[in-house]
Amino acid sequence: MSVDLKKMRRRGPSKLNRLGATLVRNKFGALAVKRGVAKLAVLLLTKRPRYRRLYLEDGSRYEGYWLEKRPEGIGEMWFPDEAYYKGEWVNGIKHGQGISTYPDKTSYEGEWYGGTFHGVGTYHAANGDKYAGSWVRNVRHGHGAYTWENGNVYVGEWQDGVITGKGKKTWTTGCTYAGEWIKGKRFGKGKYTWSNGNSYRGDFMDGVRHGKGVKKLVNGTTYRGEWSFNEEHGFGRKEWPVEKTHYEGYWRNGKHHGKGNKKFENGTYYEGAWIHGKPHGEALLWWPDGRVYEITYEHGRYRGLRGLYETKEKYHSVQRQKEMAEQAKRAVKLGLVLVDDGNHEDD
Repeated sequence: MSVDLKKMRRRGPSKLNRLGATLVRNKFGALAVKRGVAKLAVLLLTKRPRYRRLYLEDGSRYEGYWLEKRPEGIGEMWFPDEAYYKGEWVNGIKHGQGISTYPDKTSYEGEWYGGTFHGVGTYHAANGDKYAGSWVRNVRHGHGAYTWENGNVYVGEWQDGVITGKGKKTWTTGCTYAGEWIKGKRFGKGKYTWSNGNSYRGDFMDGVRHGKGVKKLVNGTTYRGEWSFNEEHGFGRKEWPVEKTHYEGYWRNGKHHGKGNKKFENGTYYEGAWIHGKPHGEALLWWPDGRVYEITYEHGRYRGLRGLYETKEKYHSVQRQKEMAEQAKRAVKLGLVLVDDGNHEDD
């Protein structure tokens, strides 16, 4: 059996040309020719999609490539419910690149797999929202950008259809958050910036400041420490540079609460306890001129003076003496020191 390579080149596709050239170059004779002819027969007998315009039994209308009673290749389909698809088909299923519109005024343009949004594509919702990014089986998954109808924008990671991972959201008010998310809420490490320039960087939980973080205001006021549900809570330090004031100690619900030290604008230094933001209990007041006051407060009200020292050195000297006396008392109580009671007998 002879093969007319000239005719194959004139009328056949590039596959047949390559096959003919292979047969000519092959030095194994008849066996190679038989195998080549078999491959050629398969190519010639294989059915290929044909361009058709059809009205289907379910009321759909199709225009494009058709093979064995189903779309195959590039084609357009108008469905009875007014849905529309234009793009690639495989075995009658949307597969590859394509665009689809739906009767509820939603649309999708991008990659398809097995009839589902899969790969990279853009979805327009009926309310004006838009998502452009990665899809897995009709679900937003991977990296993508979501724009709400009101203008808010999120760019970052998605998992199973919800914002999860690292990403940044920008509000039309000018506020931004960049950091970690879990199920659509700020959760983990991140930075939130208000439209006026104030910012917080630190831990978030369930959408609120919770854990450890730093909040800075545009006027320089800064808090570094622990937070609980958006409030300073736990141990922290806050500085007011304009007032030349700072507080370091314990907080509860945004107020000084527990042991803490505060320096005031006039240079006075308070060391003691606080309750709901007010001095409470025994405390020390250190004055810039060196004087030290031992005072007592009750819910912010002055209740009395327990001691006054002209200098810090004198105060510390008295405190050392008190400590030594207290240590001696404990030693006597434990029987570690022999006390002379004044009763002596002659030897």
